[in-house]
Amino acid sequence: MKKRVLFTLLLLCTLGMGACADKRDKTDTKEEHPMKPSILKERPSFLLDIACEKAPMRIYLNGIQLFEDFSKLPISLKYPVNDIILDGDNELTLLIDKELDKGANCEIGLIVREFNNFEMIPKRIVTLHYEKGRKKPTEGTTPPGRYSSLNDFAPSEEGDVHVGTPVIKEHKKSDTYEVDALFVSLKFSLPTPFGRWKFASGRLILDKPYLELTKDEALALQKHDPKLAKLYEINHQIYKLVKAKDIDGLMAYFKERNEEMDRAYFHTPGTTEKILKEKFEKALNDPDMKLWEISEERWKNHKIVFRVDENNRLAWLTDLIIFNYTKGEGSATAKMKFRWDGNTWILTR
Repeated sequence: MKKRVLFTLLLLCTLGMGACADKRDKTDTKEEHPMKPSILKERPSFLLDIACEKAPMRIYLNGIQLFEDFSKLPISLKYPVNDIILDGDNELTLLIDKELDKGANCEIGLIVREFNNFEMIPKRIVTLHYEKGRKKPTEGTTPPGRYSSLNDFAPSEEGDVHVGTPVIKEHKKSDTYEVDALFVSLKFSLPTPFGRWKFASGRLILDKPYLELTKDEALALQKHDPKLAKLYEINHQIYKLVKAKDIDGLMAYFKERNEEMDRAYFHTPGTTEKILKEKFEKALNDPDMKLWEISEERWKNHKIVFRVDENNRLAWLTDLIIFNYTKGEGSATAKMKFRWDGNTWILTR
């Protein structure tokens, strides 16, 4: 009798161990096939997918002007924005010129695909839609809520993308933007692998938005503001380096920009600098291209127009480094945007 009980206990233990082994094997199998990480956190390629017609407009992401067109012709393009998108809060804005707006229809989508995977169909994260004449002109914009990048950006209470409600604000014409306009904006947040770009933490430059300045206010700032005087000094130094063909000296000013662009587009460190040096060297040594001359008098008296982006954290001088083609029409322009760190200007985009 005792032997039978002992045998039964051994049999149960053996079965139990078998059951445990089966359970462990299933767990091991699950570990071999982990859930695929979010495309937003791996190697994403973020782009604005722009499709507009009859829309005299400007497009901003995080207050940085990326594109403008006042022809009202149909537009369809994709614009890379890895170096502008932020880890966390973002804002997509459309500025529509009301005086020229005769039935504007504009859709701007933020899309993403795996970096350099051109065979992948991009996934749409958010859409900002404006159509004049509708009772609700922003109908077609992504509804407010949360969306999951792990499930093709479907609605989810636990989603890692949070979309707000679109907002329309009036802009009354001013000397710096001479017509009435609408700002159509959509705020959203999402994770990225890049962290926060330094331009997002730059100091505020003006006491009020640039597009609200009067002509007298803009001229007074251009001539007398000590902060902007430093902006002219640094740009003058950069211009002289270009004119002297001192490419290595020029690259010292581009350090932050080049490093962040390498990160944004998954380049080996130094790649952006190498590409930029080659472009400047080609333009400076091309007999069919000529650098546009800026007189010392214009530099001394700050007669080059300054601009400040809508985020009030980036400034630049217009018509600065321009290479004109000597045969035929056309030109190549190097636009440089600076952030103010409280003491000096840093070229960041």
